[in-house]
Amino acid sequence: MIQLKQVVEYMQSQLQKNLPGLKVKVRSIPLKARLAATRNYDFQVVYGTWQPDYADPVNFIADGGQYHLNTDYTNKQFLDDLEKAKTTYASDPKKRFETLVDAETQLIKKDAYSAPVYQGAMTYLLNSKVKDLNISPYGTVLLYRDTYIK
Repeated sequence: MIQLKQVVEYMQSQLQKNLPGLKVKVRSIPLKARLAATRNYDFQVVYGTWQPDYADPVNFIADGGQYHLNTDYTNKQFLDDLEKAKTTYASDPKKRFETLVDAETQLIKKDAYSAPVYQGAMTYLLNSKVKDLNISPYGTVLLYRDTYIK
């Protein structure tokens, strides 16, 4: 599994390599301190990890994956797209998805408010005797509550 330190060091090296003259200072702090620094805007860039808790694109661009999204990021087109996805196109999966793609384009490509770095994945080899093992939709969490051996 990729370790946070490796990711941050790689990002630092790539930013400094591709943007000559840029110096990136990495500050590694405990989670509690990072959360406080984020709330208090004591940063220029924050790197954090996050895992969606339900399988819907809106979870990535609005509900959980973006720090301070509700108070810091204002883009009328983005907010209109989210509202349309929730109401107007709620029963039209194709139009809803297209609208969410447009919202994501506003957020990431046009405004550069957020920058997805990588998506982790895990591989499992499962014995056929193991039954009802629940794996989160993104494969990163195993839920053993209903699991049994047959």
